[in-house]
Amino acid sequence: MLLLVYLLNLSLLVLFFWGIFQPPLLLTWVILLLVKFIVEFYFMWLVAGFFNERRLLGWFLVMQPLHLVYTVVAGWLGLFGKYQWKGRTVK
Repeated sequence: MLLLVYLLNLSLLVLFFWGIFQPPLLLTWVILLLVKFIVEFYFMWLVAGFFNERRLLGWFLVMQPLHLVYTVVAGWLGLFGKYQWKGRTVK
């Protein structure tokens, strides 16, 4: 599942930059981004309702582009770095 999320976000970033040079691709990018947004918002709506935190969903639209970039950068850097988590070193 993590690989699927990573590849989807990577594809959206690549498609955006490719669309700069091939403008018709930007429409495809917008459609895919909208589908991603709707699916994730629906999931977050259910989860936020369960935890009685729907007021926080106002941040969803603001954080969506940052989450896209963060996922790709963190996934890429995770391949090369090492870190400690819960007292264990992950390489």
